[in-house]
Amino acid sequence: MITKTIEEVGDSLFCNELEDLVKKNPFMAFVIMSAILEFIAKCNKKPVDFFSSGHSQIDCYEAINNINALNKYSIFNKTTKDSKGKDKNNNDLYEKLRCGMLHSFFPKGGIILSSSTNDLSKKIVGAHEFYCDLQKAWNEIKNDSDTRSYITSESILGIDGVLSSHTSTNKTVSSSSIV
Repeated sequence: MITKTIEEVGDSLFCNELEDLVKKNPFMAFVIMSAILEFIAKCNKKPVDFFSSGHSQIDCYEAINNINALNKYSIFNKTTKDSKGKDKNNNDLYEKLRCGMLHSFFPKGGIILSSSTNDLSKKIVGAHEFYCDLQKAWNEIKNDSDTRSYITSESILGIDGVLSSHTSTNKTVSSSSIV
């Protein structure tokens, strides 16, 4: 059995293999980076919370507003009205990129993927630039004193090289794994 802290898992996300994938197959890299966006958004919460459901979109919205490396993506943030007329914060980067890539393997309409750099005025997200921005965002998270104590103390347990989401608070997420 192996145990890694959330910080160690986060650091492993920005491995040479992913950087190579960004260069060799940017489309596949976007699938992985879409999940990393949500991981970073969860780590941005105070307190860090991987286990509550139904908060991912607002977590991404807030991460884009609160993490300097992601601020440029606020062009994708919007406020709409819910069925009761209350303001609802949405993020098209979450909805169209993250959900599109992870649920149907294609970005939903309105976001264009590129292999290199962003042109956010045209809603073009570049694989290389997005990777670099996510890596900078992770470094911001790690250097935030409020988050640091949690990500360095909470561990994720694994067997045979596969890590399952299980922390010392005895909360688990079934079928969630990080390779």
